[in-house]
Amino acid sequence: MRRWPKDKKRPPEGEITKLREESYQTELRKEQRSAMQSLVQILIVLVIDVVVFFVHWRLAKRARESVGTA
Repeated sequence: MRRWPKDKKRPPEGEITKLREESYQTELRKEQRSAMQSLVQILIVLVIDVVVFFVHWRLAKRARESVGTA
């Protein structure tokens, strides 16, 4: 009710409760969406890191082998 316009009549308690519940559900959906986006971003970074690690590992292994034979 803090954001309710001063020039409007205050709605009945049942309506206030309904508005609060709708607002709460909206905020929950926003939070869930944000969490899902964060999870997807983290998974993308993790996949990229794993690929880079394995490429580096193979290159380092070849470099060690070529140094050992020289």
